[in-house]
Amino acid sequence: MSSTEDKLYSRLNTRGRKSFRPTERAQLAEKFPEFATVGLPAHKAALDGNVEALREIYAAFTEDGVPSRDVNGATPLHLAVRGNRMEAVKWLLRFTDLSPTISAKHGESPCHVAAALGNTECLKAMLATDAKEDICVASDNSGM
Repeated sequence: MSSTEDKLYSRLNTRGRKSFRPTERAQLAEKFPEFATVGLPAHKAALDGNVEALREIYAAFTEDGVPSRDVNGATPLHLAVRGNRMEAVKWLLRFTDLSPTISAKHGESPCHVAAALGNTECLKAMLATDAKEDICVASDNSGM
């Protein structure tokens, strides 16, 4: 992971740690110890582009669900797009209820992030979803 990604992840909310049962964390720690010790494992796995860990996280934390937003309102999809992790983006769009139109704290959707960073493949994947009509008219808090 690059230093920019490290800084981005270090800003993530750690309150998610309280929402998981110790048995769920132990189950995850057997295969992915680096994700079991962080506050929001799905966000970290998405940022790293680790689809296998995402699969395991979403399977392990079923009772209370996986926290979908960090302190900035970003979802794992926002972070996968930010890191240009195409396989993670495709997996999240297909197997979770995360939408490319979900807005973070400042109104930016994963599509805004992809467009701003020039991650065209991620943007194409999101435009291929059922939400494509909503994507084209979405604006952030500043009207962009």
